[in-house]
Amino acid sequence: MTEKEVLKIDENWKALRYEKRKVGHAEISTCIYKPGYYLMEGIDGYLYFEVTKPIQITNLKISGDVVMVDDPLHWIGMKRIAEACYGKVLIGGLGLGIILHHLKNNNKVTRIIVCEIDKDVIELIDPFLPDDSRVMILCESIFKFSTRPFDVIVLDVLVKGGNVFKKGFPDMRAVRAFQQLNYDKKVYIWGVNNSKYNPGYCPSREIERRLGVLKEEMEKRNYQ
Repeated sequence: MTEKEVLKIDENWKALRYEKRKVGHAEISTCIYKPGYYLMEGIDGYLYFEVTKPIQITNLKISGDVVMVDDPLHWIGMKRIAEACYGKVLIGGLGLGIILHHLKNNNKVTRIIVCEIDKDVIELIDPFLPDDSRVMILCESIFKFSTRPFDVIVLDVLVKGGNVFKKGFPDMRAVRAFQQLNYDKKVYIWGVNNSKYNPGYCPSREIERRLGVLKEEMEKRNYQ
C-alpha cells in the first residue's frame, strides 16, 4: 500500500472521552483498536487508516450491539459533513453526538434540530454534548420534520458492527427518493460512497475501484 492510501493514527489519537454508563438498553462502552489496518472508506481520499499503537475507541451500544463508534473513519467523516452545513440543519439520528461536537465550531449554522426516536439514547448521550444554544434534541422521527423549512438535512443511517458492512446498504433508490421529496434542501447521508451526499468521500478512481471490490467481498461473506 502507498502512503496516499493510508492515514496513520498513533497513540495520540483522541476523539470522545465519554464515561461508561447505561440507560435502559443504550450503553456507552469502550474498546481498543489494536495496531493494524482499518477501512477509511474513501474519506479524505484514504482507503485505510493504520493504527500504529493501540487506541481507545468509544462505542454506543443498543441492546448489546455496537451501532456507532468514534474511530477515525466516523470522527473525520462526520467532521467533513459538519463543515459543509449551513443555515438551519435537521439531523436524523443522535448516535454518539459526534456531528454536534463538530457543528459547535461552524458559525455558518444558525439552528440545529436533532430527531432521535430512542429516548434511552437521548438520556444517555445528552450530558456529554457540547453547550450550544442552537441545538434542540427531540424524541421524534425525522420524517415528521423533513418537509419543514431547513437548509440542510443530515441522515446518519449506516449501522456497522466493527468493520463489517451492513447487508444491502446503501439502498440508493431510497436515498434518491428522499432527496426528491426534499428537492429544496441539501441532503447529506453518512455512509454513502458518493460525494454528492457525503462531503468527506473523495477517493481517487483507483481507490474507489478497490473499495468497491472490498465491499463486494465483505457482503458475500455476510451472506454466507
